[in-house]
Amino acid sequence: MAVETTTAERDSGAFRPSWRQIAAAATAVVLLLLGWAWLAPRIGLAWPYPQRLPDQIELRGFDWQRDDGCVRQPYELRGGSGGTLVPFGTIASALVFGGPQMFEAATAGSSGGGGHLPTDFYVTTGHGCYTEYSIVQGEPP
Repeated sequence: MAVETTTAERDSGAFRPSWRQIAAAATAVVLLLLGWAWLAPRIGLAWPYPQRLPDQIELRGFDWQRDDGCVRQPYELRGGSGGTLVPFGTIASALVFGGPQMFEAATAGSSGGGGHLPTDFYVTTGHGCYTEYSIVQGEPP
């Protein structure tokens, strides 16, 4: 005589999600990350992988607009005046602490990083370039 077991007797009582529930949860996580990746640069945050910088950021009460160009060497800085780049801050990142580094140009005769806000600054990109941000309106102190 064969012994039959019912579903209730085989169930250990532990909840086991079905493959559909797992797929739905994974899809929801992916969609949330994609939405955050799209939104973050629009609200002034840098997206780290692949790097996407915001078009416009607010810094110390001023609006700054990104230039799409790629500056590869310090001598290519605005006006061809050369010089070095001095770090003065970071752009907030959407996922990690310490986003892309911001630099101001320190040319011969200027100290750079002297506590003032430059009229334009540069941000490192993930592919060996610096992206320029210029002030949109007004002059910083």
